Formats: sequence, C-alpha cells, structure tokens
Amino acid sequence: MNWFIAGLASLGLVMWLVRAIAWAKPETLIKIGIWGLALAGTALLLFLLVTGRIGLLWTAGLFFLPLLRRALQFRAAWRFWRGLKGKSPGSRGKGRMTRTEALAVLGLKPGASRTEIVAAHRALMKNAHPDRGGSDWQAARLNEARDILLRADR
Repeated sequence: MNWFIAGLASLGLVMWLVRAIAWAKPETLIKIGIWGLALAGTALLLFLLVTGRIGLLWTAGLFFLPLLRRALQFRAAWRFWRGLKGKSPGSRGKGRMTRTEALAVLGLKPGASRTEIVAAHRALMKNAHPDRGGSDWQAARLNEARDILLRADR
C-alpha cells in the first residue's frame, strides 16, 4: 500500500512538472536546466569528496564548476534586471543621471578606473543590447552611465 501511495505521489509530481514546463518561457527553462545541472554537479562533487575519490573529483569538477559559474552569472544578471523592472525612461526624474546613479547602474564603486568602467559596461551590454534581447532603454541607460563616468574620469 505504501508503494502505491508513493507511486501516485510521484506520478502527480511528474504531471505537475510537465504542465509547468509546458507553460514556461524558453529562457526560464534554460535557467532551470543550468541550475539543476549545477546543483546536481555540486552534490556529485561533495559525494566524491566525502568518499575520497580525488581522481574522479577533478574530472567531475572540470565539467560541473563551469556550469555552477554560469548559474551564478544568471543570478547576478537577474538581480541587475530586477532592479530595473518597472522603470522606464520617463519614470526617473528629469535631467541627466548623476555620477552616483551611473556607478550604481554599472555596479562600480567610487574611484573606479577607466578600464574598470569600460569592462563593466561591456559585460552588462552583452545582455542589454537590443540585438541580444535587451531593450533600447537598457542600452541607452548603460551608455549614459559609461559616458558620465568617463567624462568625470578625464
């Protein structure tokens, strides 16, 4: 009887997952897949570490650590875009962006060098460019922040 109940619960879970996957956006599915692989890989790495299989640990680490890094990059990008959610060009006040706002947009600290500014702009622009799924407003905001910081750097 317990196996029957466990089987029904498992079947219900699988049916729920199939329905959730059918309604999910492709970007969400990719993120979920990468996170799932990264977490499974982390569990495997911990298992190999605990059991003392160092040779397999290195081999598995070469495969799973880049996936974990990719999953964490998704999380950082999500935090950045979540901060911009609901904002539009008309939602901020009139006038230009301040230096403090520009630093926040690019994720930099005061006193950042020219190379740090350019590197941060390029990294964020990879996802924000309209040709890569971003919006014109996001790209314009990043460009404005870069320009303000580079003008102040001179």
